[in-house]
Amino acid sequence: MSAHDYDAIPYASRAFPQSQPEQLAVMGRLFGLAPRLPSEARVLELGCSAGGNLLPLAARYPRARFLGIDYSPVQVQRGQQRVRELGLGNVEIRQQGIAEFGRDAGPFDYVVCHGVYSWVAPEVQGAILAVCRDNLSPDGIAYVSYNTYPGWKMREVVRDAMLFHTRGLQDPRDRIAQARAMVRFTKDITDPASAFGRMLADEAGLVEKAEDFYLFHEHLEAYNRPCYFREFVEAAGAHGLGYLGEAALADMAPQRLGPKVHEALQKVSGGNIIATEQYMDFFRNRSFRQTLLVHGERMAAVRRTITPQTHRGFLLTCAFVPIAAVRPEGAEAAEFRDPSGRSIRATAPLLKAFLLELAMRFPRPAAYDELLAGATALLAGRLVVGDADVAALDAALMRFLLEGLLRLHLEPIPVGSAGDARPRSFAPARAAVLQREEVVATLRHDTVRLDGVDSRVLRLLDGELDREGLCDALLQAAVRGEITVRSGDAAVVDPEVLGVAVGRLLDESLRRFERLALLAA
Repeated sequence: MSAHDYDAIPYASRAFPQSQPEQLAVMGRLFGLAPRLPSEARVLELGCSAGGNLLPLAARYPRARFLGIDYSPVQVQRGQQRVRELGLGNVEIRQQGIAEFGRDAGPFDYVVCHGVYSWVAPEVQGAILAVCRDNLSPDGIAYVSYNTYPGWKMREVVRDAMLFHTRGLQDPRDRIAQARAMVRFTKDITDPASAFGRMLADEAGLVEKAEDFYLFHEHLEAYNRPCYFREFVEAAGAHGLGYLGEAALADMAPQRLGPKVHEALQKVSGGNIIATEQYMDFFRNRSFRQTLLVHGERMAAVRRTITPQTHRGFLLTCAFVPIAAVRPEGAEAAEFRDPSGRSIRATAPLLKAFLLELAMRFPRPAAYDELLAGATALLAGRLVVGDADVAALDAALMRFLLEGLLRLHLEPIPVGSAGDARPRSFAPARAAVLQREEVVATLRHDTVRLDGVDSRVLRLLDGELDREGLCDALLQAAVRGEITVRSGDAAVVDPEVLGVAVGRLLDESLRRFERLALLAA
C-alpha cells in the first residue's frame, strides 16, 4: 500500500458501525471490563482516510476527543476540509505514518484500525500493534480488522490471477477494468460444477458488485497478507496485548452453528477461547475478522459468560417492525422484519408486546425495565405476566443478541423528531450530500444510501426552515425540474396537485429520516 495508490484511487471514507467506541465499550462491559463511556472518551484511528469514520463520532460526542492519522496527503486534506466545514473542535486529522506515531498524544480509550493491517508490510503490522500497546489507557480497547485464512485461501488464487493479468499496466483504471474482465472470462470457461467453478462464480458476483476503490485496494494492492486467527493473536501477544473478543458478539457465538457443532467445538477446543475461535474459522471458511484487543494484564478480569439476564444492564434497540397489525395477547404468531429482510416470528404474548415497544421507540435506545413495563402495560387487563413469562422473554432476547438482531447501548442517542418545528439533519450526513455523496452516516453510526429526492430534502434540513419553508423550497426545486415528485408511478406536473404532493413527500422523508437516525435533536 502506498500513499500514491490511495491518492490515485481514494478509498471511500465511510463509517464502520462495528468499530464505533460504543460497540467496543459494550463488548468490554459484556466481558467484565470497565471501559470509558464513549461520550467522554479519547479515540485514535490509524488509517483514518478522509475521516468518514471519525467525524460522525466527533459530531455525536462533542465532549469526546478524536485523532486520526493517515499516510495519504489527499485523503488528509479532504478530511481537514470537512472538519472545517462542520466546525468540529474536538477532532484532528493528521498526515502521518503509523510507524512514526509515538506516545506523546496518548493515552487513548479506544484505538481503531480498520482496513489497514492486512494491507501493509510486516514491519507496519508490528507498528500497529505497538501503537495499540503504547497508547491504550489501562482499560482501553483496540479494534483491528484483517483478512483471515482459510477463507482467503481460494480468494488468493483470484487475486494472483488479477495481479498477473494486469502486471504490465500502469494506469489504475486500466488495471481495474482488466481485472474485472479476467474474472469474468475465467468464470465463463471454468466448469461451474467444480469446486473452483463455484468459488469463481461467488467471487465474480462480488467483483461485479464491488466499487472500483474496493476492488483496487483489496485485490490489486502490492500487499494483502491474510493470516490465521491464531497467528494474529500470537502477534498481538508478543506486543503485550490480549484477545478480548470480536467487535460483534454474533461473530463469536458458536451456538449459532447448531447444537451439534457447538458441542463438538467445546470438546475439541477444551474450552480454550482461542482454539474455539480458530476452529470456528475452519468450520465457516471465514475470510475477515474485526478483533478487539486489551492490555495483556487485563485478561485476568475478562469473563465471557453471557446469561439470559446480561442485556438487563444495557439500553436496547431493535430495528424490527411488525409486517401486519399485532394483537399481543392473542395466540397467533406475529412476524417482525428489519430493513435488510431478516425476520422474527413471535408467539409468546410478552415477547410480541416487548418487540412492539422496541419498534415504537426505535431508533432511540430504551432501558430493559422501561420496555418491560411498557410491554406489561400493553397486556394489562387481558393477560397476567408471571415470572415464567419474563424468563421466556429473557431467553428469547439472549438468542436475538447472539444472532445480532438486538443491539446494546450504554448511552442515549440524540435523535430528532419528524415533528420538530424546524427539523435538522445530522450535520455530517448533510455535509456529505452537499458534496454529492450517496452514502451517509447516521447518528447510530450506520451507513445508508440516499436517492436524489432524499438527498435534496436532507440538505435543506439545517434547522433554519419550518415545514412551510421546506415545502416551498421543495416546490421550487420541483418546478425547476431539479427533483421529480411522484404519485404512485406517475410524475406529478399539475401545479395545483404538486403542492399537496410535495407536502406528502416531505412528511414521508422526515419520518424515514427519523427512523434512520438522520435527524438530530
